[in-house]
Amino acid sequence: MNNKLKWILWFVFSAVLIGLPYLIYDIKGQPEQITGKEWIHLSFLENRFLYFIHHGLAGGPVFVFGIILNMFAFRKVFMKAFLPAIAIVSFVFVIWDILFTRLGIWLFDKNYHLGVYVFNLPLEEYLWFLVIPFCGMFVYHVCEQYISIRGVKDNYWKAVLLLIVIVLYLIGMDKLYTAESLAVCASVIMMGLIWGIPKFGLFLASFGLILIPMFIFNGMLTGLFTRQACVVYNSQEFSNFRVLSFPVEDISFGFGLLYGIICLKYLLKG
Repeated sequence: MNNKLKWILWFVFSAVLIGLPYLIYDIKGQPEQITGKEWIHLSFLENRFLYFIHHGLAGGPVFVFGIILNMFAFRKVFMKAFLPAIAIVSFVFVIWDILFTRLGIWLFDKNYHLGVYVFNLPLEEYLWFLVIPFCGMFVYHVCEQYISIRGVKDNYWKAVLLLIVIVLYLIGMDKLYTAESLAVCASVIMMGLIWGIPKFGLFLASFGLILIPMFIFNGMLTGLFTRQACVVYNSQEFSNFRVLSFPVEDISFGFGLLYGIICLKYLLKG
């Protein structure tokens, strides 16, 4: 299959999955602030600097070790290989973020950010799409140095995971965040399958490690350590299954973002 046909196949597949829920279902409800999800109260987070504190705690150590100290020779790899892919994929996700905020799928509590908005998103939300991929790609790069996964049939496991994601998508299609997070997840897996992007097993291993700090840092924004949540979700547009304090859909959102960056990195390299 030539490259043009690959792009057509991927685009049609992605457009159908992403567009179908908008055509079939109406958006229900509005974002609702939650209480009672607080695990440990950290009073120093109860202010408008919460989002910046989140970025500093998440990205600060990685910046020191990966960029300043250049551990694992990450600086050059990040600037030349990862940064262009992060910029492109994050731009797409920012558009999604702006749309969902306008549609009332989520909102941002003004008590936990500075109140500087660009296209109805807080400034800190734009920085999230740099900080989190930056941290995720550092973990992936370190895993590349130390984890060797052999005998894994990448395309087989991509196909299996794609099938599971599509089944879950069909079950949850009437809830927009559920459907769209799974649609994007399926889209990037399909991209990896069509182009035969290598090291899927390595990515899964790194993503498993990324989930550990995700519980903490995503929890910071969803009320795990504060009386209320910075990011507030419309309970009628997601499954209402939460991991600690955040919707389980955030995992597929993160998977789509990070694996999309990995796929694009390989495609840009040619």
